[in-house]
Amino acid sequence: MIGDKQVFNQHGWHSSFPQHSKIGAFLIPVTNIVLLKVTRDFSKKPPYGYLRDENLKLYPDPNTSWVVKRIFERIAEGAGRVLVARELDEMGIKPPTNKYWAPSTISSFIKNEVYLGHIIWGKLQYKKRNGKYKRKKVPPDQWIRHENAHEPLVSEDLFEQVNLAHTGRWRTPTVKNKELANPLAGILYCELCNHAMVQLPKIDRRNHIRCLQTSCKGIQRGAVLELVEKRVLEGLEQIIQTFEASDEEMNKQNHISLLPYKREQLIQKEAELQDLFEQRNNLHEFLEKKVYTIEVFMERQQIVGDKIKKCQEAIHKIKQEIEMEEEKEKRRNEYVPKIKNVLEAYRETEDIEKKNRLLKSVLEKATFLRKKNGSESTSLLFSFIHEFKRRRDSHLSLYSCFPKKCFNASYTCPFSRMTK
Repeated sequence: MIGDKQVFNQHGWHSSFPQHSKIGAFLIPVTNIVLLKVTRDFSKKPPYGYLRDENLKLYPDPNTSWVVKRIFERIAEGAGRVLVARELDEMGIKPPTNKYWAPSTISSFIKNEVYLGHIIWGKLQYKKRNGKYKRKKVPPDQWIRHENAHEPLVSEDLFEQVNLAHTGRWRTPTVKNKELANPLAGILYCELCNHAMVQLPKIDRRNHIRCLQTSCKGIQRGAVLELVEKRVLEGLEQIIQTFEASDEEMNKQNHISLLPYKREQLIQKEAELQDLFEQRNNLHEFLEKKVYTIEVFMERQQIVGDKIKKCQEAIHKIKQEIEMEEEKEKRRNEYVPKIKNVLEAYRETEDIEKKNRLLKSVLEKATFLRKKNGSESTSLLFSFIHEFKRRRDSHLSLYSCFPKKCFNASYTCPFSRMTK
């Protein structure tokens, strides 16, 4: 990188190059090579509103470029992102992705300098940490820009006007030091679109949760947050009751742990497999010494090969059974007590952030669905890890942080009059 801000102008010069010096003249061929690269668009798919020619240069798409212009014009007129998205849906215009236009898509359009005719490089940086690559956003002043790389769809004045209008619109405040108000934040998601359910404060009624995505409008209903929270806790209680009943039944039957027997069985089978491998190796030696004819060798190899396959399958099955038994013991000794402790601590505290942390320690997420055609008296279905098999107009699915093998049942509890 050269300089703090990398910009190529319409003449092919880099902004930090001395244009009237011998050094600048020497670097002209270099800049021309770089310029050839940065004027091309190497993305998998050209930006919405553009097509790409055989030289990888962008040019306006006659079928979609007008949509981009329309979005900028509507925002400049004072329309919000939600309204613009709704208008595009009503016009039957297909978005770049998904089924419906979303406010986030509108935001990405009006912030994208490609519509000014610029090509931007280096917005993201990848650094390897602990063996994995982490993506990090690069500050705008460190981006590599090539101005006037292709035909713009909007003017600079309109682009600036729209971005000022966008950033100036009122939003729900998200102050960093603001206290958390929703105990299900980061846990409760819409089952239809998998976006987070949002808490909507009410002045004269109890707080509600609702999905704000355009695609869910008219399908997904909201619900009283307090009632959904209550059902989540009841679902966790049902899980405890079911597992305790199962353990009680096992105790009545004088259940003995199978782990020692299974582990010994595994050792024997692994030793048997090693013997079979040695037998297979000896077959080649017998063939070389002409103890076996080719026909006998082929026959014995087939027999030993079948035995190896059966032994490997038996070992795989035993390992699965051992894993299941270990998870059952963990469930009895670790998971159920942990859920109990979480429920007890949850009911003893009024701290919303603490409640949120407690739920996240046992729940990966919960998905919510309440269709508009559902009756007033409905029920919620709880699934701990495994997907529910029965469908209802209203249900909530819980996904635990524990291994899938521990939980294999669904739980249902009444959930009526969710909005009052």
